[in-house]
Amino acid sequence: RDARPGVTVDGRKLCLSGLRFATDYTVTWRTGLPAAGGDKLLSDERVKFSFGDAKPSVSFAGNGFILPRQSAAGVTLDTVNVDTLGIKVYRVGDRNVVPPADDDYYNIQSNRKMSTYTLKRFADKQAIMVWQGTMKVDRRRNETVSTIFPLGQVLPQRQPGAYVVL
Repeated sequence: RDARPGVTVDGRKLCLSGLRFATDYTVTWRTGLPAAGGDKLLSDERVKFSFGDAKPSVSFAGNGFILPRQSAAGVTLDTVNVDTLGIKVYRVGDRNVVPPADDDYYNIQSNRKMSTYTLKRFADKQAIMVWQGTMKVDRRRNETVSTIFPLGQVLPQRQPGAYVVL
């Protein structure tokens, strides 16, 4: 089938976007295609290429927050090319939910990715690990799979505070 990728030029690079992972493609560079130096292609050139698999990834669906109600099913995790997750759940006591103003590493409103150092510091200073384990997920090659981590099942007796899933 014919793909209709987006095409952009960035300096000396010709970039194709909108193509699928693990798919073979053939692109035909047409006669007359100009080069950066002003030369032009003298005849059509067919080039075969393919993309490998997408890198394995794990992320929270939406913003990763759930309301603190007993009936909440859990936290939805999106995975790509992953079949097992290592999960840790931390509890931040109700007195530590609002950090001191100078603790910029605990700014959950920033939506920035936290570094490994920041996460370790958070776990050591702000929270207590209350559960650790693994969870199988349905792996579909190069597709995003949404899976609910059942927080209510693994922690049926929750205490006041906030729970953080890592």
